[in-house]
Amino acid sequence: MLSSAHSCSYKCCFDDYIQEEDVPPVGFFELMAWNKQEWYFIVLGCIGSIIVGGSQPAFAVAFSKILAVGLNP
Repeated sequence: MLSSAHSCSYKCCFDDYIQEEDVPPVGFFELMAWNKQEWYFIVLGCIGSIIVGGSQPAFAVAFSKILAVGLNP
């Protein structure tokens, strides 16, 4: 059986690493203003996400139409 010295909770192990900071709230557009230099990567990532996110529903529609043709007598 383990002694209480060996049992470790989240609080006791990570207290040294957790530091509370007083961070002011930042708006979305202010965050985007900080990333002006990377706008190309942000736009490219959004376009890629739209394409990849739309591929699954498009495949589902196409696959259901293929199955519907095969299952109709």
